Amino acid sequence: MRTDSTCLRSVARLTELGVNGNSSPACVLISGSTNVGYSMPKANGFSRFASTVAEYSGRPAVFVLALVSIAVWGLTGPIFGFSQTWQLVVNTGTTIVTFLMVFVLQNTQNRDGRALQAKLDELILTSAAENSYVGIERLDEKELKRLAEILQQHAHDKDDHTLREKVSSVISRRPPTRS
Repeated sequence: MRTDSTCLRSVARLTELGVNGNSSPACVLISGSTNVGYSMPKANGFSRFASTVAEYSGRPAVFVLALVSIAVWGLTGPIFGFSQTWQLVVNTGTTIVTFLMVFVLQNTQNRDGRALQAKLDELILTSAAENSYVGIERLDEKELKRLAEILQQHAHDKDDHTLREKVSSVISRRPPTRS
């Protein structure tokens, strides 16, 4: 169970980050309120569009629609004599859809990733976990691999101090933060 001092640390940390810490979800949950008591900023138009497209494009009905479209296209091949124009229709259509979906889905994935990182950072900052783990997603691949190896080696060890020293040595080589 989290304490009020944990909430205060969370508020202080969020304030450092430029977020109104008094409306931290952690503190609202501690107070027992079910109404979060703060308004989240609305996503911009493209983000809302991207989320909607990503949600609908992942549904089974949309997959069936795409499958039926390709089947109809394939069945019309003999009617059009398998001409180059007939082939160009599906090639152009699929290329355009694929090209646009890359940006839509990447936008959604980027926002989901940032939201997940913020949630994990909140959990780290307000728990007994090592605060130095905040921001490790900025480590390069080699450092992340090394950190994972260290954690795996010490997963069942009782010697927490040695683990903390090794983790701190990897994390201290963190590259500068990107704005």
